[in-house]
Amino acid sequence: LDGAAMPVPEHDVADLHASSLMSAFSKFDSRAVGDSTKGLREKLGVDCHTMYDAWCEKNAALSTSICTELLESIDREVLMPLEEDPAKLVDGGTTQLELHWTELVRRYKLGAKGPSIDSVLSDYTSLRWKQLTMKFEAAVTSAKEAELAELEKKATAAMASKRYAEAESEAQKKTVEAQVDELNALRVERAKLQAESKAQQTRMSQFEEDMKAKQKQRSDAQSELEEAHEHESLMQGQLEGKDKEMEALKKANIEMEARIKMLESQPKGCGCVVA
Repeated sequence: LDGAAMPVPEHDVADLHASSLMSAFSKFDSRAVGDSTKGLREKLGVDCHTMYDAWCEKNAALSTSICTELLESIDREVLMPLEEDPAKLVDGGTTQLELHWTELVRRYKLGAKGPSIDSVLSDYTSLRWKQLTMKFEAAVTSAKEAELAELEKKATAAMASKRYAEAESEAQKKTVEAQVDELNALRVERAKLQAESKAQQTRMSQFEEDMKAKQKQRSDAQSELEEAHEHESLMQGQLEGKDKEMEALKKANIEMEARIKMLESQPKGCGCVVA
């Protein structure tokens, strides 16, 4: 295990552990002799599992560190330029935001290593996606509010103007009335924006739940795989031990039969007793 290049996926660690355990048992069985063989063999298995657990912990910690640094690096290249330009963020809309996020995940999947790939991405998504959507909503709201404020200013000035009261031209009145209609339309649009913001929060929450569900499924499957690998290696070790015991018994039996034959072939005495 110490010779492997960390970090590596969990299933590779399990395979490597099983292979190393089998190799250790094989070397032990080929050299060990004496009554203490069985106890020492069991201790060897326990020691190997202890080393395996420590190696897994070290592998996971290194994977978490590498994956976190990679995400931060990609974030600076892909998301921060968009995040720091509210006008660009508003102009592109949610589609642009989702495209940038997809690009971040694509790059991350190409470079991330080890067992922490999904867990680090899940934790990052829970926080970062929420930050981005909140900033997007704030930028959109700010832009709409500025537009609304400017229109209200123009409408108020127009309605307060003497020209509106004294206007002889119906066209002038219609112009101002059109501005008022536009103002009302913007207010309606603002209400729709608020509703869309709530819907976006709902979609974001669902996205987070989906990520957590997928992570749990993968974690459960990985745990089952590790248990299967460990059980397989233990069973294989036990079988090898039984094979060794069987070979020893066969050898002892052959020796016993040879001794019996030797004794049977020796000439028998007459049974007389000399006083």
